[in-house]
Amino acid sequence: MRRGGHVEIGERLGAQRRCRIRRADREARLTGGSGRACRADETFARFRRLMPSAGVTRLADVTGLDVLGIPVCLAVRPLARSLAVSVGKGMDTASARTAALMESLEVRHAENIDAAGQVASFEELTDNGIPAVDPETLPLALDAEPVGHRRRRATWIPGSDVLSGGQVWVPLEVVSLDFRLDSLTAPWLARNSNGLASGNTRPEAMLHALCEVIERDAEWRWGTSDDERRIALDTVRDPGCRWLLDRFAARGVYVAAWNSTSAAGLPAVGCVVLPDPDEAEWFGTGVHDGFCCRMEPAAALAGALQEAAQKRLTYISGSRDDVTREEMARAHDIGLVRRVWTDLHRGGERIDFATLRSYPRGSAGSDVAVAAEALRRAGFERIVVVDVGGADPGPWVVKVVVPGAYGPYGSALAPVRPVA
Repeated sequence: MRRGGHVEIGERLGAQRRCRIRRADREARLTGGSGRACRADETFARFRRLMPSAGVTRLADVTGLDVLGIPVCLAVRPLARSLAVSVGKGMDTASARTAALMESLEVRHAENIDAAGQVASFEELTDNGIPAVDPETLPLALDAEPVGHRRRRATWIPGSDVLSGGQVWVPLEVVSLDFRLDSLTAPWLARNSNGLASGNTRPEAMLHALCEVIERDAEWRWGTSDDERRIALDTVRDPGCRWLLDRFAARGVYVAAWNSTSAAGLPAVGCVVLPDPDEAEWFGTGVHDGFCCRMEPAAALAGALQEAAQKRLTYISGSRDDVTREEMARAHDIGLVRRVWTDLHRGGERIDFATLRSYPRGSAGSDVAVAAEALRRAGFERIVVVDVGGADPGPWVVKVVVPGAYGPYGSALAPVRPVA
């Protein structure tokens, strides 16, 4: 039954007052390690009314499909131009539900970019004195041609450089998530949601986008290095992290975690979770990983653990349309579970979790400045932010592009100076 319009309006206004959006965005204080300016229920109350116009037809709590009890929710958008299902996780159901909705809304914005662009090649732009991101510093599509990228004509859209404050043009292809067949040309640059984030405020969205870019870059560099840096999990004292670790342990799921922090310095953590292959209650949930970067090590570890739990449920529910049959088969490969289990139990040196550096939290704006400066010190020369959505009543949505940073599939064309 529909409720009276005056009730819904009152709830929205109340949520906006509680969220204190009327304050300057950069002064919004962050709480609970989430990096959000509002509580999850306040954010959900503010943006749930966008579901019909955004095409979100269902929010599903799938937590009960797994034995862990770590909250995971889905947002279903059947007419999406990319993925029809967005997944959210959190320390409680409200956070997971809000995360799923926000991800669905941000992806929809990226599918419907209406920024004024221009068709040119990188060489044409720079020859005319127009600052642009060199496509040879961006990750390629898996089956792209290896040469000719600076001469390739494409649509470019404007963004702003956090470091210089100036306008910089980026290929639309690295921002858009419109995967309709008629919109695609020959494969060129990697197209994914890395660096796409939403928030109650622009700085909030920027912070989460920056952290994701740093996370993915750190993950690739750590994964291709010989520096293991495995964490002694018995040195973790944070109550939230301990709750998550206890949930895995109570269900016989083994956890290993590593410090994957890169030269940028912001705490990044990766983890692997898997069941004991010799236990009778092994349900074929397989090996899953999670990675996260935040301003504080505890928030990074909690995020990585939640992501691993989310991946388990993604495979259990079978709800994502980007999980291939080969990937699903690997998730049920008992041989892989045994190999990883054996490798993780070989022993070796562990590091104290307390040795990971923590950055003091401030406003979203000040945290963005800290993250940007960390990237600059690590050798990255540009941090380009493209405003994908920001008009009321929707959330702020941005795409952050950092030339030279590794993405989910690795390889940037040009040699990258930061190597740690």
